Formats: sequence, structure tokens, C-alpha cells
Amino acid sequence: MAERKHELETVSSNSPGIDNRERSSNFWPSHEALGTLNFVAHLDIIDVAKERSIDLLATKAVEYFRTEVMEAPGSLTFLNVVPFVFSMDGTGILLQKACMEATRRLLGPGLAVREKIQQLLGNVFGKVPAFSQGLLSPFLTIAAPGSKKCRFSDSDEDAS
Repeated sequence: MAERKHELETVSSNSPGIDNRERSSNFWPSHEALGTLNFVAHLDIIDVAKERSIDLLATKAVEYFRTEVMEAPGSLTFLNVVPFVFSMDGTGILLQKACMEATRRLLGPGLAVREKIQQLLGNVFGKVPAFSQGLLSPFLTIAAPGSKKCRFSDSDEDAS
């Protein structure tokens, strides 16, 4: 499982401050399979956030979910630095801001530093099977299928 997780945490050529690596596409699930994993993980995130009373995170997750699925699935794009990405067809919603806001609400503005955000994410994502089993990384982004190459980014260093 450690090897599998390591395979997931590769970086894109445009990720600053991280050694650039390219991964073989042989072991990576299709965009459709990844979208399904992300879809299920996203629903799990909403459940876990509600269960742990992280209301802001749950609310934002639901809002973004509705936007992605029901309103404008083609209008959303990937960013390079995100702790969580949900994608069904190559577009994505990003919960970095929601996670930061939830952290500030829980811990106070002065404590919403990178380590605290990562701790919050670890606590939440640890309860989501796709993340706890190493199938997805909360610090993983993926380029849209239209890209020449699928690019992966372990943006742990950049999440702040």
C-alpha cells in the first residue's frame, strides 16, 4: 500500500518548490475511475464534516458539489495548490478555502497555519475510505483530461 500511495503523490512540472517527476500512466486509473473515487470521497467528506460538526466545511462541500454537478460542470478548473479536489469529467471543485475557513473557525484566526490545516485535513480525510486506504491523497491534484499529459501534483508544500 505504501508503494501505491507513493505512486499517487507525484508532482507536475509547474509545482514550485518540489522536485519534478513524471509518473507512468500504466498504474493510474482512468479519469472516469478517478472521478468515481473522487465522487464517493466527496460525499464521504460531507458526511464526515457533518459528523464532526465542521459545519462550514460541510456547507461549502455541499455548495461546491451542487455547483459542480447541477449548475455548471464545465465552468470550473483545476488550480495547482489544493488539499482536495473533486472531479467527475475533468473539471473540479477545490475546498482549500473552505478548509482554511473551517480551521480558522475551529482554532481561531491566529492558529490557522499550515500545520493546523493539515491536521484538520488529516483528521477528516483519515475517516474517508478513499484517502485512508491510499487511493487518493488530500494533497493531490490532477490535470484535466484535455491536457497533453495527465499531471499530478503533491501540493502539500504549497497548501497554506
